Amino acid sequence: ELMRRTGVNTVLTRSYGMPWPERDGQGGVVGINTLDFAQMLERQKFDRDKDFLVIGVLPESLKGEWGPDFLGEQWNRNFVKYLRMLAAHVREDLGVPYSRWALYLEDEQVAENFVSLGKLTRAADPKIRIWANPQSLKDLEVVRRAEPYVDIFVPCRWHIGAHPESE
Repeated sequence: ELMRRTGVNTVLTRSYGMPWPERDGQGGVVGINTLDFAQMLERQKFDRDKDFLVIGVLPESLKGEWGPDFLGEQWNRNFVKYLRMLAAHVREDLGVPYSRWALYLEDEQVAENFVSLGKLTRAADPKIRIWANPQSLKDLEVVRRAEPYVDIFVPCRWHIGAHPESE
């Protein structure tokens, strides 16, 4: 209700509302557990026609969910497969078009792994949009490499002006 009164229309999921990958005995991703995700959307009264959904998968902080070796071969395969399943679930099961949702890959940063995760996201589905809200943009070279993978940029207002060249 507060969101509606104040005009906020972005619903952000984090680990408490993430669609969790399900893995088999060999560690391969075989599905997605969407229970927490569905409950979070219900609690937030998500309106697929009015609200914008930012799905926080945060693979670096939750790296064990896709495999034992972060950004290793199996991990990458699992992550790409998961993203394809997630995109299909959001579009087909929830009826939310690409224009109404994005992935949140790193919590308040655009760092070195953002580029790798962005490449994996584009490989999974080039229509998935990527959200970034860095607190700091210190490393201009990383920002330049990350730029093709940022579709929605929401700067942290506390740090605007700290690194003007990167911003």
